[in-house]
Amino acid sequence: MKKRNPEPEHRQPERRERKRRDDKRREHEPHEHDREREERTRQRILDYAQRVFNERGFRRITVDELCAGMALSKRTFYKYFRHRDELVGAVVEGFAAHVIRRIVPNLLSDRPVREVLEDHFRLLYEDLLSAVSLPFLSDVQTLTPDLWRKIEERRVMVVGLVVTLVERGQKEGVIRSDLNAAVFGKVFQRIVMTVAEPGFLLTANLTPQDTFNIVRAMLTRGIIEPEQAKEADHGR
Repeated sequence: MKKRNPEPEHRQPERRERKRRDDKRREHEPHEHDREREERTRQRILDYAQRVFNERGFRRITVDELCAGMALSKRTFYKYFRHRDELVGAVVEGFAAHVIRRIVPNLLSDRPVREVLEDHFRLLYEDLLSAVSLPFLSDVQTLTPDLWRKIEERRVMVVGLVVTLVERGQKEGVIRSDLNAAVFGKVFQRIVMTVAEPGFLLTANLTPQDTFNIVRAMLTRGIIEPEQAKEADHGR
């Protein structure tokens, strides 16, 4: 048998380094796979929980029921979430982050104000009102007040951006110049916090979509019919 020529000494450090890198890569590959699998499992729990919470709220939903619905062991569930309310918080935070990522860049856009406002209402309807149910919102407000407070803080931030947009619209001649933007902001904020509050919607027998359409009409068209507005102006 022909003997292999010994590797030159000057190549040996290179070979050892290459072997070290290969061993390290093989060492990390299983961990990367595990992380991807864990992320898929966590997302599966979040997606299922959001669907169930939107259908029924979460007041009477237990970890046992969630795990049964997903054919998931409780041990696996507790690997990702310490308890049900932590899962609720993760669902709300994930959803809120998605909405903010869509709404804020639009409000900060330098496109024409009318287009930005139209897109704002469209995004609110598509990403928020059509994706979150009243039972879920009601339970978040009554059962997790700290979480609800974070939602309110985000609302205040968005209203501030809307006011800034209104001020830009006044400069561009799109929004009425006699409108006090600061007063509008306070009124708009109060409308959002009161009318979009689950308790009010339940008492008034309104859906979030109903409320959205009413508020949108008030903000974009006012409350007086055009002909009546002309008569009122002439009577001054």
